[in-house]
Amino acid sequence: MIDEDVLKHAYVGCHPCINTSSIRVPTDQMTEKVFPALAHVPQLVSLPDYAEEEVTV
Repeated sequence: MIDEDVLKHAYVGCHPCINTSSIRVPTDQMTEKVFPALAHVPQLVSLPDYAEEEVTV
């Protein structure tokens, strides 16, 4: 699953499970090359933006 908003950005960043590293991949390469190479079709979801909601305590 991937949030639709993630695909609106130029890059996708992720953590490769190595504490000293991060990976930044152009979004178009992720969708056009990486996903097909893995034979994976991501399911797009739309997650709510909680930053815009009023929080009451």
